[in-house]
Amino acid sequence: MYDIVVIGAGPGGIAAAQEAKRLGARVALVEKEKIGGVCLNKGCIPTKALINKAKAFKETQKNISKGIFSGNIRAEWSEMLENAVSVVGVGRGGIESAIKSLGVDLYYGKAAIFSGNKVRVEESEGAEVELNYEKGVVVAVGSEPKKFKEFNQFEGNAVLYSDDIFKLRELPNKILIVGGGAMGCEFASLFANLGAEVILVEYFSTLLPKILDEDFSRSTIMREFKKPPKKINVITGASLKDIEKDCSGKITAALSDNQFFEVDKILIAAGRTVNSEIFGDLKSENIADKNILFIGDAKGVCGTAYIADKEGVDAVNLLLQDNNDCMSCIDANSFLCVYRDMEVSQCLSKNILVPYVIFSDPEIAVVGLTEKLATEKGIKIRIAKYLYRQMGRSHCDGEVAGEVKMLVNADDNRVVGVQLFGDCATEIIQIAYVLMNQKIFYEGWIDLLWPHPVYGEIFKEALKTLKR
Repeated sequence: MYDIVVIGAGPGGIAAAQEAKRLGARVALVEKEKIGGVCLNKGCIPTKALINKAKAFKETQKNISKGIFSGNIRAEWSEMLENAVSVVGVGRGGIESAIKSLGVDLYYGKAAIFSGNKVRVEESEGAEVELNYEKGVVVAVGSEPKKFKEFNQFEGNAVLYSDDIFKLRELPNKILIVGGGAMGCEFASLFANLGAEVILVEYFSTLLPKILDEDFSRSTIMREFKKPPKKINVITGASLKDIEKDCSGKITAALSDNQFFEVDKILIAAGRTVNSEIFGDLKSENIADKNILFIGDAKGVCGTAYIADKEGVDAVNLLLQDNNDCMSCIDANSFLCVYRDMEVSQCLSKNILVPYVIFSDPEIAVVGLTEKLATEKGIKIRIAKYLYRQMGRSHCDGEVAGEVKMLVNADDNRVVGVQLFGDCATEIIQIAYVLMNQKIFYEGWIDLLWPHPVYGEIFKEALKTLKR
């Protein structure tokens, strides 16, 4: 008999299992494929390993002109993949060892929830294990790429989805990427830095429309993507309409705006859908009183690994409370509650601070309100901006592309939103998150002692413009 059964060993499930053991519970953790989930095995970690190597390749090429390197260099895609696989393997081994050392019982197989407080696990060999639980179940089954049925015949050949990066055996010379969100922008940077010709197609009028103000998107990422040496062809207000592949293997992508492109591959990175095949004799609409809690992407809206991590901790604490119906005791401030059926961008409208990072090149990071949301909420704002090229550190590193846009509430002088584009943006956004979370007046940001030269100084310099 277990206190808690956790289904799914991604970031959220692992955090839930660890928290449960910390609180002294008996825990079973069930994973259908490989421990670590999409984040470790197909998403966050391997893609960042590839992005890192692609950026190093770009930097090496740039340094040739500065007399640091000489000779011809080339990107070996197969070796980059091997490195990414190695990184994943190390991470997976470490997590599995840590989980087992805590005393968590780890099962591999497909789980289904049944009435009578039972979870049945169908193992790969065909055997079935029945797990009985007392307190509840945490469902952390994650998500998978959103598939388009009209292109099924091309999947795995002409068409790849965001989880299929390891199926790409050689670097394409020309690739069309569908989706101008986080994944699309990261993949566009990856392939462009390796010298591929990239066409990036987004349905809306700007890239990253859910988290960036339109003016900021246009003046930063859309502008920089189009510059050499990347020369990413950014097409907005369009979608993939049709695909043709002739007997010679030539692939032609037809867009809704009547543009046609001959490419080597088409990568679709246009959202994700929930993995939902987890119910045995229970109906999904009748589980509110069964102490079955959904976290992360399993809630029905795809979010981020770090939100799933926080929700896993919240879920376990709720289940282990002495309350027969844990659904009735969800704190209004609990991540488990506030993120139910919401994307990260939607959380902004509820004043919930969430740092959001995108590992494009240059990087993008945001936290707090956009100008549009602030206006809709009736908040009078002052806007502070500052360019990367105005900072010494940017010139030292040769990374002068970038900008920050900061929103300050004109009534109380507190920073309510930050949009950042540039080198190390994904690292320094946490500074803004912490200071905003502590509700520091913008003058307090300026008065802090900032080391020099560092990228974080951009916040101070931007806010100083408001005092002129």
